[in-house]
Amino acid sequence: MIDQETKDRILAAADIVDVVGEFVELKKSGSGYVGLCPFHDDSTPSLTVSPARGTYKCFACGEGGNVVSFLMKKEMMTYPEVMEWLAKRYGIDIPHPRQTREQWREMNERDGMYAINEMAMKYYQERLQYGKEGEAGREFFKKRGISDDMVYNFGLGYVPHNSGLMSYVMSEGQSIKHLFGSGNNVKFKSGKTLHVTNGIGLVCQRENGSFVERYAGRVVFPWHNISGRVVAFGARVLDARSNGIVMKYVNSSDSCIYTKGKELYGLFQAKRSIAEEEMVYVVEGYMDVISMHQCGIKNVVANSGTAMTIAQAQLLKRFSKNATLMYDSDAAGLKATVRSIDILLSEDMNVYVITLPDGEDPDSFCQGHSEEDVKTFFANHRQTFAEFMTHAMLDGVTDPVLQSEAVHCILDCINKIQDPIKRTLFIKHLSNVSGLDEQLLV
Repeated sequence: MIDQETKDRILAAADIVDVVGEFVELKKSGSGYVGLCPFHDDSTPSLTVSPARGTYKCFACGEGGNVVSFLMKKEMMTYPEVMEWLAKRYGIDIPHPRQTREQWREMNERDGMYAINEMAMKYYQERLQYGKEGEAGREFFKKRGISDDMVYNFGLGYVPHNSGLMSYVMSEGQSIKHLFGSGNNVKFKSGKTLHVTNGIGLVCQRENGSFVERYAGRVVFPWHNISGRVVAFGARVLDARSNGIVMKYVNSSDSCIYTKGKELYGLFQAKRSIAEEEMVYVVEGYMDVISMHQCGIKNVVANSGTAMTIAQAQLLKRFSKNATLMYDSDAAGLKATVRSIDILLSEDMNVYVITLPDGEDPDSFCQGHSEEDVKTFFANHRQTFAEFMTHAMLDGVTDPVLQSEAVHCILDCINKIQDPIKRTLFIKHLSNVSGLDEQLLV
């Protein structure tokens, strides 16, 4: 919690022209400034900024407020996140009173892990972009149809087999202790042993004492938290050489700065678009997110191989109450879809589902169609969760036992709906589709 004196110092230092100018091109006009409003489709400068009052106002859409409300609206930050952002921008230290020595140690450990992750992302990006060692990674993204802009926007990188991340970190004056996995005892030739309490697991030690990078020979996908800090990585082999022997994807383990069930891949890049579109698309993998962005659909996130969690649903609800699921259409995908429907409904969200043509996933579908065609398909094939479940579970099913199980499953989801009117309408729909008496279903 930030004390009032520090809040006052932050707000006194914050220059609204400087902050708004970070996101909008402003031009001097009289005693103030004008620019294109970022909160609606503005073709003529409708936004005015008054440095004397410390306020902004759009005379077209009506949005207005101070520097705090601007950042909360524009960047979808919470109030504490805004204060942290402004404090960092204007070099103001935020005191943390009454912290124990252990709390200070934990905070320093977390800061060190964030720093190592940022450094690793930068290093992997450089390995991808420059020289012969990054050629395999560049070729992979080229074959997958990923543009240089998307590679840059998502911080994608490559880890060659002869990577030197440890040397790079040491050359930058950083400790290497966070490079190893938590709980490891790392032994060096000098005889020194390093016990790792909090680590990221980017580097492993072999039995013979040599070191190897965990993601060697893979392209990497950094995970950013909602504030944009790198908290984890996912890595993929470049081709089908694994044949089931080597895992196709390897992801960071949970740590004190990352819990997989509480993060969503791509949310940092998508949060503004989700709020503007009042809809979020939820897909399975990294490439699905990136290809949809490239196709012009930016309000998309992935839970990347894990079932939807309550924490993830609550995170999404901060930006929109509407979610559209696009998972694989196989048995595992159906199970994940039903599980996600259940979780999202329990958090009072409106849930839709899009089923892509056989053999397609969001990545391949967006790569093979124009932005207009993709958006048209999505609009024409979006179903409510109840429509999807009744078609998926009841179409062509004649066994009364299986029919009963399907109806009970659908009713379990409908029962999560908090609004009694919505709940009644969905029961009426199920009654019409199944032929069962509405009162029986109630």
